[in-house]
Order: sequence, then structure tokens, then C-alpha cells
Amino acid sequence: MQKLKYLSLLAGLLLGVQMLCAQDSYILHTVLKGQGLYSIARIYGVTEAEIIALNPGSDEVIRAGEKLKIPKKQVDKPVTQQTVETNSQQEVTPAKEQGEVQKAKAEAVIDGYIHHTVQPGETIYRLTITYGVTGEEIYQANPILRTEPLKAGQVVRIPQRKAMGAEVSEDTQSDGEQANKQKSVFKIKGAYDKNESKTDKSDGDNFWSRIFGKKKKTDEAVTDTAKCEFQHVVKKGETVYSISRSYGITESELLAANPSITNNRIKRGQVLCIPYPKDDIRPTPPSQGGETEQDTPVTPPPAISVDDDGKLQVALILPFMLEKSSTPTADQAKMVEFYEGFLLAIDSLRDADISIELHVYDSGEATQSLNPILETEEMTHMDIIFGPMHSQHVAQAADFARAHSIPLVLPFSRGVTQLASNPYLWQVNADPSVIENEGINHFFELFPKPNVLFFQTKGEADAFCTHLQHELDRRGLGYNIFPADTTSNVRPFMEACSRDNDADNILMMTTSDNASLSKMLPVFQLVMRDTAQVADIHLYGYPQYQTYAGTHANAFYELDTWYHTAFYTNNSRPDAASLSRKFSRMYGREMAARYPRYGMLGFDIGYWFLNGLAHRGPAPAETVFSGMTTYRCPTIQTGFNFSRVSPTGGYTNTGIYVVHMREDGEIFKVDFAW
Repeated sequence: MQKLKYLSLLAGLLLGVQMLCAQDSYILHTVLKGQGLYSIARIYGVTEAEIIALNPGSDEVIRAGEKLKIPKKQVDKPVTQQTVETNSQQEVTPAKEQGEVQKAKAEAVIDGYIHHTVQPGETIYRLTITYGVTGEEIYQANPILRTEPLKAGQVVRIPQRKAMGAEVSEDTQSDGEQANKQKSVFKIKGAYDKNESKTDKSDGDNFWSRIFGKKKKTDEAVTDTAKCEFQHVVKKGETVYSISRSYGITESELLAANPSITNNRIKRGQVLCIPYPKDDIRPTPPSQGGETEQDTPVTPPPAISVDDDGKLQVALILPFMLEKSSTPTADQAKMVEFYEGFLLAIDSLRDADISIELHVYDSGEATQSLNPILETEEMTHMDIIFGPMHSQHVAQAADFARAHSIPLVLPFSRGVTQLASNPYLWQVNADPSVIENEGINHFFELFPKPNVLFFQTKGEADAFCTHLQHELDRRGLGYNIFPADTTSNVRPFMEACSRDNDADNILMMTTSDNASLSKMLPVFQLVMRDTAQVADIHLYGYPQYQTYAGTHANAFYELDTWYHTAFYTNNSRPDAASLSRKFSRMYGREMAARYPRYGMLGFDIGYWFLNGLAHRGPAPAETVFSGMTTYRCPTIQTGFNFSRVSPTGGYTNTGIYVVHMREDGEIFKVDFAW
């Protein structure tokens, strides 16, 4: 268990991860009701014979719920199926993640439109991602889609304006060149100095040249296919002028993004679209510290270290488990990807004139002790420590952090008992009860007069549902509970809907399981389509709904769906797309398709904490970090909004998003921390 000074051992682990991915020559598909070999083969672009070869007996009978091995051929991931994997990070691994779409078949370009033949399983949303257009642009070009669903084999017109600007992959290097680059990544000693040239120096000694042996490439222009970066919930006393100034945009830009605003009048609780800045991967926050409301964007103070040695001393303790085996496990692959994202954050901060010296340690298996790491002299001089992962190691690291007054950031752990009494702990992955409480608070911010129609399944109600019902009772707000029965008459549901124009009718399942939801979605759509005499109708869901969005995208959009989650990103957003390209170019592979993406998690955590720490000024660590409860910094996948759990305790992350899939085919996330 030694410090990884040159990190060369990690090269073998990383290459092993790549080999592990390469050996996985098939993907698992769970058979859906009504599917046959022919339809499954069409989805994946393979033949029935190829499926039968991997699944003997499947030519005789296949059943719903059965898992089939599908050879990887034309696409890497299925279109309609999602596989869920759960761990301490509430991780879910979709086999077809949003934004990773099969390239569509375009038959011809006529009169400025691409004529696209719809493939099985494709949705309007997938077409928007594939071609870089909005849902409304597709509807305008194909008015029939406003009243009739998309069908396989149908030819639709796609505006060519944005589609022709689609990015082309740069996979032009040989496997040997990729491998050599990959190995060189881990020969960096760990110093990332702001004073190093960001251009081509005579000695070639900068971060990118040490990795690639050449000058860093300039990012290509990113096509902004998302109209908004944030959705802002209007608070009492706010105006179009004050909101536009707080986000550093003009009133005309705000009004253009929100055509529903008339005569510059907005009301409390209204949700506004905040246009996404197009000139930077890291948008400027409305207030760099958040202590006071400003009329103009605040210029960050000069970057300085907490210590006066000119560099932030940063320790990263992760279980690479290099001594265990040369064959990487799934957990090892996650830790490598987290580390790689963390390195990208450090490089971005170096471009912002922040100097960092990174010390990386392998914590080994859970049964090993951290003492050989913690007892080194250099650990006592750290400005901040990230990790460890294993819960068995947290107690040791927490005691060390308290003894030496060093902030300890816990990226993965939950249920940390020391959090209540140790002021140096920062828990990123909040306990479920915290996420639940925040979700309830935000629900009522969005829907102050909800009329909730619960649809009860046979299973035990989700904790969030039970909590919401108790809160509705406490506030004196009525609600209805119906059986989740597709044979029930829709009329009782319609009669329970409110006619009050100021109210919102909320349709909500009592559990988060996909099977029950799938049965009720057609019923909800019938209710939605007969809304002439009732108030607005919305479907409200659970964090798991982001894993169902690929399968139910059309229904979710039609039902104006909302759900809360601790992590979310739209892969078409400029910042997410830019980071994904940087990751791919540096490491020769894509981030693994799981929720959350560990590469993005490493980037967000590294960027948020180190940028905040560098700009707080020289002071005792506890003073510096206590001020970060009001610190705001844009992130890509994970929201950060820390609160202290007790006067003598540490900090937990209460930042969650509310995702809104709108009827017009647009998708946004509301970040209440801003």
C-alpha cells in the first residue's frame, strides 16, 4: 500500500478495463411482452440466426422477462431495454442511455430537409438528439405528429440546418497509438502548476504534452441543442429585470426564451427558462459566493491557496486494488473512471490559474488498514482529502481529518455516523431521507396548489409517496387514491380532477416500479387527452424515472412529466458533450453507460471543491469550508448545496434536481441551489 508516485501501475489496470470491455462481445436484452426474435433482431441490426446461436432453444420459445444474449454488431446498446444495477451510489446502468442513440437512416435530402425513415423503438426525443434539432422543429416540419404517434417505417422530415453540423468521430488512430497514449497518462508525477504554459512551449512541458506528447487540441465548436441551462422558479418580489441581471443575461434574452411572458409580468412560483451561455463550458454563476444578491455578475477574487505555498496539496484515496489481481473488477473500473474525470477537472482548473499538487493512493481492499497511508508525513500537510470508498475506511480517515484539521470529502459513503460530530466531513452522496425531504420541499415550490391523484399498486408505497401524503394532510390539501387498475373506468379519474385554473392536477404512482407504471401510462394518456374542462395535468415520478425515460419518452413528454433526482445530465448539453469528447480523446474510450457516470462524478467533485477552496483565501480550513455553504459553482451531473448537519458536525449535500420533460418535447432540469 504505497503512494502511487508515478502511477504507472494504473496503466495496466486501465488497459485491463479496456480489455474487459472488449471481451464483452454481447449485450443482454430482457424480452418485453409481445416481442419475438424477428422484432428483437430488427432493433439490434442482427439476424435471428445470430441470436439463436448465442441462445440455444430461443428458436422454439421466448418469454417476457427472459434475458437474451445479443451479439454486438451494428449498435452497442439496445433501443428499448434498460438494465438496473444498484449500489451505494444509487447507481442504475441503462443499456440504452439517453443521448447515446443509434445513428438514424437518412434516405435523401430534399428542399433543405433530411428525410428520415423511422426505425423500431425510435422516438421524437431520440431524433432531436441524433440530428441536433428541437422537438418543436420536428413537429413544425411534420404537423401530423402532433396528433398521431411516431411509427416504424414512417418517413419524417428533419431540418437540415443543425443536422449537417453534427460532430464526426475522430477515431483515426491505431490501437497501438491509443495504447501508448493510455500508458503515458499515468506517468504524470502529480504537479499541475498554473504557471505552466497553456500553449506550445519550447520544452513541451505542459499537462497535455506530458500525456500526448503534443500540444493540447482546441475544442471544436459545440452546437447548443438545448435552449436552457436552468429553470428558475420565480420568488416573491423578483422581476424580469432582477432575474436577467442575476444570471448575467439581458431582459430581451430572457423574454425570448420565455414567450409565455406577456407585458413583462411574472408571478411567484412560475418556472422560467434561463438561456444557456454559448461561449464557455463552465457557465458563470449568478453570484460567486452567494452571500448577497448582486445586480451584476461578481468577478471571482484572485486564485490563491489556503496555504501560502502556491499550490493546493490534494490527496485522493481510492481502492484501485492493484495488488489484488491483474484483471479489473467492476468496482475497480468505476474508480479508474472517477480518477480520470478528477484529472480532467484539475486540468480545467490549471487553465484557470490554479496550481495543484495531487497525491494519489491505493487504499486496497476493505479489510486492509489505511494507517500506512495516513501515517506518512506528507498526509499531515494536505489542504484537502478525497475518499476513501470503503465504509470500513471512513472511520480511520475521519479521525485523521479531525486530528489534523483537514477537510475530508466523502464521494460515495452514506450513513456516516461521524458526520454528526466531525466538522471536517463533507458527504457528497446524501442519505435517502435527505433527498426525500428536499424532493418534498421542491414539490410544493413547483405546485403550491396541487390536486394529487395517487394510483395505488399492490406493493408497499414508496417512502417519498407516504411522506408526500402526510405533508398534504398537514397542509390541509385533499387528495384521491385510486387502484392502479387499467380496467377501471376513466370517468372517476376525470371527475376527481380540479377545474381551478390556479391548481395543478398531479398523477402519481404510489411505487416507483416500471411494471406498474407501464400498465397505467395508457390510462394517464387518455386522461391527458380529455382535458377540455380541467386544470393542467402533470405526471410526477421518482428518481428511477430517468432510467425509464428511454422506453417511455413519448408518454413522458405528453404527460408533462416531472421527477426529482440527486444526479442528472442531458448528454446533448454543451458542457456534457464537451467533457465526453475530452474524456474520449484523452483515454481512448467512452465513459461507461451507467447512472451516475463516474467520470462526470469525478469531474464535478474535483472542480467544485478545488475551485471553491482556491478562491476562499488563506484562512483556517474550518473557516474556509464553513463559508462554502453559500458557494455556488456550475456542475455537469451532480448538484451541490451543502448544509451543516449540527453545530458541531459536518456537512451533507442537499442539492437535488427536478427534471421536467415538457409537452413540447424539451427537457430541462430545475436546480434550486441557484
